Amino acid sequence: MKYIIDFDHTLLDTECLKESTFRDARTHLVGTPEFWEHYCGTNFLFPDVLPWIELKEKEALHILKMGHSVFLTGAAGTGKTHLLNEYIDYLKSKNLNIAITASTGIAATHIGGQTIHSWSGIGIYDNLNDFNLDKILQNEKLFNKYKKIKVLIIDEISMLHGSKLNMINTLFKKFRDN
Repeated sequence: MKYIIDFDHTLLDTECLKESTFRDARTHLVGTPEFWEHYCGTNFLFPDVLPWIELKEKEALHILKMGHSVFLTGAAGTGKTHLLNEYIDYLKSKNLNIAITASTGIAATHIGGQTIHSWSGIGIYDNLNDFNLDKILQNEKLFNKYKKIKVLIIDEISMLHGSKLNMINTLFKKFRDN
């Protein structure tokens, strides 16, 4: 199950969401019907079964605790980082191996993490050519990190270019042999 959670009716880029990997039969849009009607319009097709609920922080935390993939969005000051910190505390209490990351150093400090660039091993690379990929794959510390991780949190993910996410996805596939 995947969820797109909108805390405060922040308008997402329509084309981005239409092409999103979230757009499948197991996706739930969480927000008010009025927001999604305004955002999606009548020509926007999503699965028929959509739970139209007014999102509260407690409900969002419950969805996270169930282990679903979540894209959490909202304007500044709506409680996204606070919610992430609650979720991180929950995961730590369960002794799960988690990676707490963000797209920028400042955002990472707010959730007690590190940049996704540092955690993933991509650093300042713009792409993963064969030389870069081999160098990263030979790093035993990174190998262990990728093998053991259960939950990856990336705060401020909208600040990351898609190519960086593709690089991280490639590394997960290589380190996990899938």
